[in-house]
Amino acid sequence: MSPNSAKGHYSRAFLQVVRFQTVATRAGIKLAIGLSPIHPMLAPMRIMKALPFGIDGDYATAADRAVLAARIATSHFRIVIAAVSLCQLDGRREDAANWARAPIY
Repeated sequence: MSPNSAKGHYSRAFLQVVRFQTVATRAGIKLAIGLSPIHPMLAPMRIMKALPFGIDGDYATAADRAVLAARIATSHFRIVIAAVSLCQLDGRREDAANWARAPIY
């Protein structure tokens, strides 16, 4: 396990997703999670797995992955908001409404 290397790959993937480099983002996040699968930033890493699919228009996969990220107990409200948004884009209005009402810690 290498938490520092994982964070570095996560940071690069964040910049890649902002630049719409979805293939590179997926590879970087896969490597980051592989380096540190129980990292405290697992929820942000998982949402970063969802965003490239949303950018590419695969809203079903993006919503599935976003919900997995939101289910992590330490998820930040921004992760829950991303799950709501991606569920809405996929047409899952009930799931989006449920996540919108979820308690955020």
